[in-house]
Amino acid sequence: MNRAIISIIIPTPHQSNLIQQTLNSLRAQTFQEWEALVVDDGSHDEIPEKMLSMSRENGRIKYIKRTRQNSGAPACRNEGTYFSQGKYIIYLDSDDFWHRGHFSIGLSKWSNAPSLISEFFPAYSFASNQAI
Repeated sequence: MNRAIISIIIPTPHQSNLIQQTLNSLRAQTFQEWEALVVDDGSHDEIPEKMLSMSRENGRIKYIKRTRQNSGAPACRNEGTYFSQGKYIIYLDSDDFWHRGHFSIGLSKWSNAPSLISEFFPAYSFASNQAI
């Protein structure tokens, strides 16, 4: 497997009901050179079992169980960043998901502006069925 170009850090506290949809949005990306690091901040639901199963199915998905639990999303992002191997790092919440062209759009912007540190992408509201 090629080295990931994009590392997606996903903090998760008790989101086993949503993490599957979040990771499905990554697997559906048109750009596939990514890794996802799901950092568990002390979940008491099925996250460990789900993540270990998903990691076995797809080697790009990595599960990190924090030893210092309940420290919040920033601590999880820091830990995930430490273990990431991608050229670019993106943070994604465990209850969010992305359009399938998200990485392709971002990479085209980053390659045209190498000094760009952060980029905000258009959002889409599925509740109102419109771009926001």
